[in-house]
Amino acid sequence: MKKFLYVLFLLLIINPVFAITWENITTTGNKALQLDIDSITLHKNYYFYNIKTTKNNGEEVIITIQSQKSHPFCARVKYYTPQEYKALNGDYKNITLNLTTRLEPVAFKTRAFAAHKRVVQIMQAENKPQIIF
Repeated sequence: MKKFLYVLFLLLIINPVFAITWENITTTGNKALQLDIDSITLHKNYYFYNIKTTKNNGEEVIITIQSQKSHPFCARVKYYTPQEYKALNGDYKNITLNLTTRLEPVAFKTRAFAAHKRVVQIMQAENKPQIIF
């Protein structure tokens, strides 16, 4: 019995648990969404990131968004159900596989605009030079 508990304890330590960091965002039009902060990736002058939102029928969906780094143009490049997304277990290495050059302008009060704006803020904050005294 002691050996079993010891093996179980080791498996719990070795098997990493992944927690997604969702940030709540509200658009200027009072639409809610969540941004997966950990998914934000810069690739070929585009940001890739995942948002969680609801369809018109109330069903949750996670969408991988590609947006231009400098302007609010974007494309929805992948859709996931919550179960499919959870099964990825935080694997973001393939987030850029569906890169496209067919981006559309983003309207001001939309979820895509709010997500793009927040991603730009986060990425600019991470890239600011540090002044050390």
